[in-house]
Amino acid sequence: MNGYKVSIKREVIDALRDAIKNDYSDHEVVDGLHVTLEYPTTELQYPTIMITLNENTLQLAGVGHYETGTAESGATVMLRHFRFEATLTFTIYALSALDRDELSAILVGILAFPESSLEASTFHTEIYDSDFIDMQIGTGAITPSGDQVSEVPWDDPTRRIYSASYAVPIIGEFWTHANGVTLTTINDIRLYPYRPGQQDPTGSNDPRDADVPWTPEDNPAWTPLG
Repeated sequence: MNGYKVSIKREVIDALRDAIKNDYSDHEVVDGLHVTLEYPTTELQYPTIMITLNENTLQLAGVGHYETGTAESGATVMLRHFRFEATLTFTIYALSALDRDELSAILVGILAFPESSLEASTFHTEIYDSDFIDMQIGTGAITPSGDQVSEVPWDDPTRRIYSASYAVPIIGEFWTHANGVTLTTINDIRLYPYRPGQQDPTGSNDPRDADVPWTPEDNPAWTPLG
């Protein structure tokens, strides 16, 4: 596992690839299209849609807030629960202005219509069905950067790169182990309203009773919430 930042990008990349493959394969401009987190440095990597993520806020879910998960060994481990706000940017790189503009139309269509088209539905459904990151993309306000032209990163003074970027806000949360890298699947998270070391309850053995403290390790009636 590569941590939360790479995981967010990979979820977005996979969802966008599937949306384009499933519903835009008949568009010539997507032939050889790369959707990646890396900047294209060779001619064979064009056209490309590059995904970048810039965090605005990254904070723990609360004060004195504890959650647990299950390690691969089966042991119960303490988790860190983070919430984030960020900007997700899709940058199109092409070798012609026409390719850039056609890819821009496809990208905006996928982002801006979460329910009214099959291709957009594919993208948004996969984003919201992530195993490791609970996230939502605010596609009601897409911020374009305008068209740009620059030199190619290889030795050819006759060629140019034609680019355009579109940014959207993204919010979400994730759970990580103490190393800050290993994420826990959302379905494995256990919520419990007590402090570590607190006495077992005497009034209720039901972990769904949020008003009564309890310890999952010592309670045979405990089952994961779900």
